[in-house]
Amino acid sequence: MTTLSDIQVLVSAGSKHGASAEIADSIGETLAGRGFDVTVAKPEEVTDVAGYQAVVLGSAVYAGHWTDPAKDLAQRVAAADPKPAVWLFSSGPLGDPPKPEEDPVDVSEIVEANSARGHRVFSGKIDSASARRRS
Repeated sequence: MTTLSDIQVLVSAGSKHGASAEIADSIGETLAGRGFDVTVAKPEEVTDVAGYQAVVLGSAVYAGHWTDPAKDLAQRVAAADPKPAVWLFSSGPLGDPPKPEEDPVDVSEIVEANSARGHRVFSGKIDSASARRRS
């Protein structure tokens, strides 16, 4: 009999300034708290997707597009055999509801390639203290 602790879940997010990575961390903590065997890693740190029964993959959205590391991982997950169950999220639009309200430009292709079971958009955030340090 399979238990939740037998289900290995990869949670990953392409993130430039940390907000999308925070979402991935929160999702990972929630899933682990419910009993799943969870690995949270940056897309560029994931060397192999074999062995994961589920993947939660997200990305920051810039000019309507996912980050390249997240898109690269999405391609590798889509090519996996067997293919894990996949859920996707995007973050970056600002406001409530997020603006723009439509999905990022490249998400429909990623959803289709991965037979994703869902896609959600989370509002982005601006860390003004961090932005001041960069300028």
